[in-house]
Order: sequence, then C-alpha cells, then structure tokens
Amino acid sequence: MTSAPLNGKTVNKVVCGYRFCIVTTTDNLNLGAWGEQATGQLGDGSGTTTRSTPVSCYRGNSPYLPAASTITKVTCGPAHCFALTLGIVII
Repeated sequence: MTSAPLNGKTVNKVVCGYRFCIVTTTDNLNLGAWGEQATGQLGDGSGTTTRSTPVSCYRGNSPYLPAASTITKVTCGPAHCFALTLGIVII
C-alpha cells in the first residue's frame, strides 16, 4: 500500500460498498478507506468528502474506532460499514 496513512502495511482484506472500498492490514490495527461517501461511510470523520486515495479511518483519526482496539472483521453494505473489534461492533 503506498498511500501515506498505510505506508509499509500489508493489506489482507478488501471489502467494498457502492462506490467505496475499505481495506484491513495484516496487523489488524489499521483500516484504509477511499471512494465516495455521501453518508460518511468511509469513517474518517470528514463528513461527505470523497477520497481518491486511501485515508486512515483508525488509530486516532476516526471518531468511531477506539485507538487501542484490534480489528477482527469488516463488512460493507451499499452505504455503510461495520467493524468488529474483539467483540465490539462499531457502526
């Protein structure tokens, strides 16, 4: 991954919704997101700003994911994402 927030990380999963994608890294500590976000589905706290390169939506950048959590699963619907962090579901 060559986008600044995820430099040096290895992507292990890509999940997509309608016109956006989320990636997780092999260390289960980072999420990257890019695409349209008419409803804030990228989770980076920027509201409705469309992103053409991955932005970090984890590790203190996101108001939604606790910085000290380990991500165990991510899934997307048409305009939303869910992240599971050791038993806590973040919507």
